[in-house]
Amino acid sequence: MHPRAGLKPRMLAFAIDLLLFALYLAAFFAVNMAGLSDVLERIYPTIFSSPLAFDALAFSTVILPLILYFSLMESSKHQGTVGKRPLKIRVVDSKGQRISFGRSLLRSLIKFLPWQLAHTAVIRITLAGPSTGLMLLSIGAQLLVLLFVIHIAFNSQHQSVYDRFAGTFVNHAA
Repeated sequence: MHPRAGLKPRMLAFAIDLLLFALYLAAFFAVNMAGLSDVLERIYPTIFSSPLAFDALAFSTVILPLILYFSLMESSKHQGTVGKRPLKIRVVDSKGQRISFGRSLLRSLIKFLPWQLAHTAVIRITLAGPSTGLMLLSIGAQLLVLLFVIHIAFNSQHQSVYDRFAGTFVNHAA
């Protein structure tokens, strides 16, 4: 069995993936702004007047692509994202084997749940103003991320909460 990857390589891999994702977002929004400016001018009032529509847009353009990227890459033959590959770490099951797409999807859904909760809070605060419930939602999302990180750092198997739910581990590759 290969040793488990601790917090430092996992965070570095995640940072690499987020840099790549930032490039995707920049390209996505540049193309959309350049090619769809007339359409966007017509639909923006609708999107910005409805927290639900704005939340759906944020989910479909940011969170869903992240979930799919991580799910597909971590269940692929590479067993990891572009950020994990240079660090030679991979996502495996309890037997050290490649995980299924379903298991990877569960892992990613839980991993990015705080992101969606934070987006929901920020969007609704922006459109409707702050409220106690929205502030608690925002703080709760941040606390979940903190819990995920602390769990990796202090769990003997270096599993995060989402790893435990999905039955996955992050190992150093051979």
